[in-house]
Amino acid sequence: MGTSVAVDLIPLDAAPGAGSRISLAAMRLIEADLTALPELRVFRTD
Repeated sequence: MGTSVAVDLIPLDAAPGAGSRISLAAMRLIEADLTALPELRVFRTD
């Protein structure tokens, strides 16, 4: 399936649906290709 990590997400100061960003550290944690555009699935846990 892939790699899972728990991170804190901070919304962009932009219009809803404007997109989001992921830190380089998080990209390294999920072992993503840093020159690609990986698909990320975000889930909310309480």
